[in-house]
Parts: sequence; C-alpha cells; structure tokens
Amino acid sequence: MVFKWTDENSQTVFEKAVFAQAKNKLLSLAPAAAKTLSDQCEKMAKISKSFVVMDCPYDRSVPKIGVSDTASPYWQKSLIGLDDYILDTVLACKDGDVTLML
Repeated sequence: MVFKWTDENSQTVFEKAVFAQAKNKLLSLAPAAAKTLSDQCEKMAKISKSFVVMDCPYDRSVPKIGVSDTASPYWQKSLIGLDDYILDTVLACKDGDVTLML
C-alpha cells in the first residue's frame, strides 16, 4: 500500500509504503496456509519492518490488519481495523517506509 501526500499543485512531496499480504478468513487458515503466510511474512521482514497481514472479509466490512512482529508467525493476531491502522498508525508516522520527494 502506498500513501501519497501532494502539495497544492498536485506534486508528490511525501510517500509512505507498507507491504501487505491479504488473506480471507485469516484467523482460521489451514495449517499449511498459515505456514505459507508465516514464510511470506518472514521474507517481508527481511526487507522492511513496515508490513501487515490483511484479513479481507467477503461481506464488504472493513478489512482487519495484523501488524508486523519480530517473531513467528511474524504478525500480531490481535487485529485492528484498516481504518484505525491508517489513521492511528500510518498517518501518525508510526509505521511505513518513507520517501521524501524534493
């Protein structure tokens, strides 16, 4: 996910990126799928500390986010809403890899 801030001339001045791995029924994955997800998260952790696992519900409700962790399975199972993650974490500059465009 890339979050972009622009100036009054629509020029990008700041970007922040977060890796995301999306799954359906995240908290009830089969053991093999859970292992695959953990392996994917371990790979993302080698590149960036800014990654999340996103539970994408079929009912169109707000997706839930499992934020990164340093130990297996490499994501926290206490999920938060995507909206809260964006507002309270990304926009508050507590997560995300940053690129300044000068």
